[in-house]
Amino acid sequence: MPRQARYVSLAAELRRSIQRGDVEIGGLLPTEVALCRAHKVSRHTARAALALLEDAHLIERRPGLGTRVIAREESSAFVQPLGGLAELLQYARNARLQISSAASVTLSAGDAQRLGAPARSAWLNIEGVRRASGAPIAVTSIYVADAIGASVDDFRRSRRAVTEEIERRYGVAVESISQTIRAERMTAADAAALKVEPGAPIMRTVRRYAAASGRIFVISDTRHPGDRFAYDLHYRREGTLRPFRVDSKPGRAHPRR
Repeated sequence: MPRQARYVSLAAELRRSIQRGDVEIGGLLPTEVALCRAHKVSRHTARAALALLEDAHLIERRPGLGTRVIAREESSAFVQPLGGLAELLQYARNARLQISSAASVTLSAGDAQRLGAPARSAWLNIEGVRRASGAPIAVTSIYVADAIGASVDDFRRSRRAVTEEIERRYGVAVESISQTIRAERMTAADAAALKVEPGAPIMRTVRRYAAASGRIFVISDTRHPGDRFAYDLHYRREGTLRPFRVDSKPGRAHPRR
């Protein structure tokens, strides 16, 4: 039997440690340097072992904040950490889009309201299925503003996110993203694409990507089955709390100057 690579066996050791509860959920694993010393491995080996645990959604690694345990057992759901614009953009890289169709569309009043776009505006509509580790995790409708001048061929063979490909080809970069999340039921068409039961619970995320001018140039409308996706959010206190003075009237409070 071929000898197992050291980073694989180290990942297995760390996985067992996590499953035993040696580190609590939310707790930090040892640093790469500490792992190297404790297990007598190179920095490259330690980093590769941690990458396996990260791919299994057992840990989350953040520069300057360490490696945090987020689960004891590997989940079949795709986990999207949220902490800023970069992490939102990372989803489009990790969950690859398999394009099924494309067409030029003019938004109806109903579609415009759902997407947060002007009614009767013109877009390139790209339909497809997102996959992670080869498995389908969502159905996505992407809308690229007609003013960009893009065609579906710009994206068919690209390994970049749609917004990254637009920046490379047309020089329009993402400056901000707004997002709306809704709980809904799976339509028959989406259910067929994902091989799930119609009417199953889904999480619908609509993201609007804006350029520095404030103009929205890409919108994505993604429908995830409830058991195939999870958001992982972390909040941190920033700044200093200011004392409040409370008026004699209920419900009124003001920062103390």
